[in-house]
Amino acid sequence: MYNLNYGLGTAIVRAFTSVPLHCATGLIIGTSLAERKFFEQDTERWYKTLILPVFIHGTCCVMCDV
Repeated sequence: MYNLNYGLGTAIVRAFTSVPLHCATGLIIGTSLAERKFFEQDTERWYKTLILPVFIHGTCCVMCDV
């Protein structure tokens, strides 16, 4: 469906940019949660680790759709 709306070129570009983006945001989330757990930081407010990755992911998605 996505390919039909935006074309094959856009699908190929998104394929090469979305994989590293998701790896990077997953890395940010994983390291932040591990740091909070192993260094016994504020583990009750774990949801704060999602702010930066969600912002990065949302910004990229908006920029790709423009």
